[in-house]
Amino acid sequence: MECEICENHYCSKCIKLTDPEYDLLNSCKDLHWYCGKCESKMIKSILLDKEIEQKLGIYQMLAFS
Repeated sequence: MECEICENHYCSKCIKLTDPEYDLLNSCKDLHWYCGKCESKMIKSILLDKEIEQKLGIYQMLAFS
């Protein structure tokens, strides 16, 4: 498996992916896989994006009221 962020490669058996899980990840182009180090960074990034969207929505609501 290749992490989509750091592009390091990991053995599917070492990261404990079953054969069906591995097949699913490889067959669906809209599924993403991140290594353990990058996954936590990605989660923080997603949460920050959502927080920014919420604050922007509040700002827009107040500014255009």
